[in-house]
Amino acid sequence: MIGFIALFGATVQAFGHASDGGHLLILPTGYYMAAAALSVAASFLIFLIAPAKPLHREQEANRSDLSRFSATSALSFVFLIMLISAGYIGSRDPLSNPLPLMIWTVLWVGVTLVQGLAGDLWRFINPWRFPCWLIFHLFGKPRYRLPQWLGSWPALFQFIGFAWFELIDPAPTDPGRLANAVLIYFCVNLIAAVLFGYRDWMRRGEFLSAFYAILRTKTPRALSRTQTIFLICVLASVSFDGFSKTFFWLGHVGINPLDYPGRSAMMIINSVGMAGFALVMIALFYTMIAIGHALTGAKGSFADHMGTVAISLIPIALVYHFSHYLTSLLIEGQYALAALSDPFGLGWNLLGLRNLHVRAGLTSGHGPVWLVWNLQAFAITLGHVGAVYRAHLTVASLYETRLQRFRFELPLTTLMIFYTIFGLWLLATPAAG
Repeated sequence: MIGFIALFGATVQAFGHASDGGHLLILPTGYYMAAAALSVAASFLIFLIAPAKPLHREQEANRSDLSRFSATSALSFVFLIMLISAGYIGSRDPLSNPLPLMIWTVLWVGVTLVQGLAGDLWRFINPWRFPCWLIFHLFGKPRYRLPQWLGSWPALFQFIGFAWFELIDPAPTDPGRLANAVLIYFCVNLIAAVLFGYRDWMRRGEFLSAFYAILRTKTPRALSRTQTIFLICVLASVSFDGFSKTFFWLGHVGINPLDYPGRSAMMIINSVGMAGFALVMIALFYTMIAIGHALTGAKGSFADHMGTVAISLIPIALVYHFSHYLTSLLIEGQYALAALSDPFGLGWNLLGLRNLHVRAGLTSGHGPVWLVWNLQAFAITLGHVGAVYRAHLTVASLYETRLQRFRFELPLTTLMIFYTIFGLWLLATPAAG
């Protein structure tokens, strides 16, 4: 980290270049990548030398009482109905209609970051809690149990559909189209929660609740196999979103980056690419764990350690979310405030912000772009250092000797170093679309 911080301070005089297509900041990105890689490698050695006390496994809290937080859930439920209605009858402009802005920016970006970094916000605002509580209060408890053999596959498949709609569908921000998707998604999960029980379905079926529960994992409670795959797929989708717009990817699939044809022309190739990206990342993670376990000479299967080590990926997932969506959060977050002031396009000014002047300069110009880039680069580096630290603590509960821990962590740390370089390359390389 010391090398990276020094480089951060040494680049104040870097020059920017403005153009009609945006702002390109000319920085010594090679030095950033090298400093970040060295920081992750150095942290691995430092954590290895330092004593590692295994963390105690967390006890899962009993949150089956639906009456808790039902009032805040009721407000969230009403707010969701308002957003869906705005999708149908409000402005057709995605930057003026609150539904696309709240779903793609506030929920998927903002709430995810708060959930992972600050606290369990989703417990308070989960819109399924209140209607489930009301239905169970009127008609009794659910009659069926979700089979254990299903694991978290329902949540994983729901996320795949969500990711495809966000990254591949030609018009994910169209208010009417998105309103249909949100309404169907809400109703399907409400029916499932009523049939199989709110707590179990939210934990293994509804993908947002399942993902947010993973983000709140602080101690080495082993993730299930499907939860591990789920977490890697979330990370892969965010990475592929950036990768799919790079000149490198477009050139390799026969697309002129300077004449980007739009999402419709890229649906098939990007669908294949997103699936391949996820499979490669899953294979790499499993391979590094298998190699590390083999190097230790310990008995047993490496698969027994997958779920425990997988929680080390949580800091990486969070910082990639932050870095990838930072500019969107800064700009579209402002549009969201203005849209909420007049959700139905009727001339209302509920929040007094209908005429808010969106400050796009927050992400343009030499100074702001320099700051955004450094925040993104520092976050990615810090996230990988945090991942190395969490891996070190969890591995301490798996292997007794320091030599075994070193051998096990070495392949995984190597993968994290290369992924750090890849993440910074994604931020720095030319992109289209």
